Amino acid sequence: MYENFVIIISLVIVLGMYALFRKKVLNQIILAALISAVWVLISGLYSYRDSNFFIGGLNMFSFSAWTAGLVVFKEIYDYFADRKNELKVFAIMSVSWIFFMMIIEYIGYNILSIKLATDYAGFLGLPIMHMPWWGITYYFAAAPIFLLICKQMNVR
Repeated sequence: MYENFVIIISLVIVLGMYALFRKKVLNQIILAALISAVWVLISGLYSYRDSNFFIGGLNMFSFSAWTAGLVVFKEIYDYFADRKNELKVFAIMSVSWIFFMMIIEYIGYNILSIKLATDYAGFLGLPIMHMPWWGITYYFAAAPIFLLICKQMNVR
């Protein structure tokens, strides 16, 4: 039910960032979309109990949320990383991402009732991240790895 709302909000965020920053975020959006599409397609995790909207086998809820999340995270990182200590900002942002993902997962699962069509136990017994260990690992590592890829590819 809320999945369609998240798709629309994610698209508004990405399009809004493009409208505001144009060329600055275009490569970020493309890279985030490619990484998100590969993850959503290959992982096979994204089939939900209540509603699913697929285009070419790609779950649009997961794809749009991951794409928007990575782009927003990169923009926040860029804002703070322009300051003195880039490594310190990277570490703080990476830890912040983990907490952000746990909060988003809690809200999605417990308040909005967005649930995967699987029966995995929650992360550390918590009512979040009901997926195998490798999915949880991706959730925690996706944004820091995205930042490193952007830096390596000189995507600003």
